[in-house]
Amino acid sequence: MSNNSQTTILIIDDDPTVRQSLGFFLEDQNYLTIQAENGRIGLEIFDQEKVDLVLVDLRMPEVDGLEVLARIRKMSPDTPMIVVSGAGEIGSAVEALHKGAWDYLLKPIKNFSLLMHAVTSALEKARLIQENLEYQQHLERMVAKQTEEIREREEQYRSILDTATDAIISIDEKERIYIWNKSAEKIFGYTKNEVIGATVHPLLVPKAYLTDTEVGLKHFFETGKGPILGKTTELTALYKNGDEFPIELSLSSFKIAGKWHATSIIRDITTRRITEDKIKKALKEKDVLLREVNHRVKNNLNVIISLLNLKADAIHSGKSAIEAFEESRNLVYSMAMVHDELYQSSNLSAINIKDYIENLAIKLIEIYQPFVEIEYKLQIANVNIDINKAIPCGLILTELITNALKHAYNDIEEKGVLKITCIKSETGDCRISIKDNGSGLPGDIDIQKPESTGLQLVSILTNQINGQISVNTENGTEFIITFPE
Repeated sequence: MSNNSQTTILIIDDDPTVRQSLGFFLEDQNYLTIQAENGRIGLEIFDQEKVDLVLVDLRMPEVDGLEVLARIRKMSPDTPMIVVSGAGEIGSAVEALHKGAWDYLLKPIKNFSLLMHAVTSALEKARLIQENLEYQQHLERMVAKQTEEIREREEQYRSILDTATDAIISIDEKERIYIWNKSAEKIFGYTKNEVIGATVHPLLVPKAYLTDTEVGLKHFFETGKGPILGKTTELTALYKNGDEFPIELSLSSFKIAGKWHATSIIRDITTRRITEDKIKKALKEKDVLLREVNHRVKNNLNVIISLLNLKADAIHSGKSAIEAFEESRNLVYSMAMVHDELYQSSNLSAINIKDYIENLAIKLIEIYQPFVEIEYKLQIANVNIDINKAIPCGLILTELITNALKHAYNDIEEKGVLKITCIKSETGDCRISIKDNGSGLPGDIDIQKPESTGLQLVSILTNQINGQISVNTENGTEFIITFPE
């Protein structure tokens, strides 16, 4: 006997004999049965109990079978219902089936195997419908889950695209753009709506490279190969306004429906190029400086030797030897200061004359301050001079300032004043003035043919920087040195 103990059949019939006979038979088949003597009670039971199949008569008091069929079908359209009726008219059967009956049996039932076949067939059909419904619901849940996963992946994908700092661009086999992220908009200047579906190379490739680009793309879409695939390459691209700019491009390929597609990751390297150019320029300047170090050191040493020789010729006593030593020390110090200013400067080929003259003048005044009390005035413009002129200029200043501090104020009663000015003239020349209010130069001194060692040195160095020297002896002495910047 089949195990049908979990299956409940509701029998609705106003004939108790029919109800009992149907119930006894079905219970013998191990089904659970519930009996109702009319349609109204049957509907109440159906609403309260779990019913798997309904056997219903058509002609009953209060609520007939057709009404029961219609209402159960509305409440539970997948519950199988079988009409067991003495009405044998074809019209009744058709109407019952139209109302929702799954089968139609005539009373009295003489062969219960027909009833059993109808019940098992209806229950099997209901089971298949339920399984199909459950499977459909399972598929719908799976589709919903996968749809949600796809939506989440698309959001992640869009988030990656939109937050990437590099431009991400994809094109299909017809060279049409179909991915264009926010960084691409920012870098190239085109909005997404302006470029989606457009051919890529007329928009982004300069005219000089169009032919090569078209040939390369044609080869790629035919073979999936190309010289820059899988590499990072520096190229030139176009802004929306037509300006060219350098880019770094990484290109990858993939197939969709048998057609080659390409995705490029593009970085604007304009700032990097500017930085690289600055670094190259700085390295070049340093390289030039390093190559000249030996030459400059040798020149400086030769200058020092020449200075010492000049001073040595002027030594006639122990006192003059000390003075020569001190003056040489000051001259060497002025040369050292040039290199110190150069070391602190961002420009390795020139120094700021304002800083240099102020520091040099103050240092020399400090050296001679114990021996002479003076007031100094400095009016120095911000002028940069070439390193090759800085050392001779420094030696000239040292010699003239030292000479003024040592000799200009010996025979005056008023307080000594030393004024140093440096300006850039209208012609672009640099003009340096060293003026004191001292007793003035001896009348027999010819500045063009000086006899003193110091003035000879000043004259030589002035010629070395292609300069001119003049002297004004009104109210003291003023040396004016003019030379091309």
